[in-house]
Amino acid sequence: MEQGEVLKKLRTERGFSQEKLTEGICARSTLATFENKGSYLSVELCSKFLDRLNIRADMYFNLISEDFDSKRTGFDRLKNLIDKDDNDNIVDQKNYFHSKYTATKDIYWFHLYFLAVEHLESLNNEFSYENFKIDYVKEIDVLKSYLYKVANWGSFEFALFSNSLWYFELDLILTINKKIKKSFSVANQSSQTLYGKHLLNFGFYCLEFGHHQLIDEIKNTLFAMAGYDNIHWKILSTYQLALSQELLTGKKSENDRFEIIIEPYYLFKEEHYAEELKKYRNRMHTKFL
Repeated sequence: MEQGEVLKKLRTERGFSQEKLTEGICARSTLATFENKGSYLSVELCSKFLDRLNIRADMYFNLISEDFDSKRTGFDRLKNLIDKDDNDNIVDQKNYFHSKYTATKDIYWFHLYFLAVEHLESLNNEFSYENFKIDYVKEIDVLKSYLYKVANWGSFEFALFSNSLWYFELDLILTINKKIKKSFSVANQSSQTLYGKHLLNFGFYCLEFGHHQLIDEIKNTLFAMAGYDNIHWKILSTYQLALSQELLTGKKSENDRFEIIIEPYYLFKEEHYAEELKKYRNRMHTKFL
């Protein structure tokens, strides 16, 4: 749970309403916004709330730390099981994540559950995003509802949105894109990186579902944002635009053109990434040409 969720849990367990806890300290709306992840809370206000709840500060922060460690362990375990193709244990983890979400209503556990489900479904030779959307409407609605509700996005929300793009309609994505621009600041390196990664995922979404009219704009935005540390954005967005042009015209380009685009990955000792891009291009040719 986030800090606001932990404070809300402790408050309700001790029978405090928001009005009762904030009386004489601050406006109720300040606490309400914090609990809904819409703002941050000063150390002074947090201390006053904990004093009124008769909770030690170390206990409060230990609860946050323990929850973070548990989530990190869950994520790492799922990733390792996927890397090892240990599908029997992935099924067990999927059930565990779902039970954690049922008990806590914490969207992080639902996200891990969703990733496990997605991986297991992808093992089916007939897997498609379209069929997955039909079979898991309720699960996808949980993600949509959460993303609509949260006012200020952090790294988790960006990751959740980008990982789930494939199951959202374009109108929804464009609406949320407008919303997250309010959370995005060019002056903030961390949010810039998150936004850049999201745009790359969005580029692949547009290729997958034929929204080629948006790819040139995505490339231009990434070129304007990219520096030396994220030159990868320029390479990949150039690749996306070149592939989009192939799919639009129905004609394959000379392989040399794509070899030139992805050549930097060989220079950076990232040959595996270049090979994945070749496979992806072949898959898109099979699907659309």
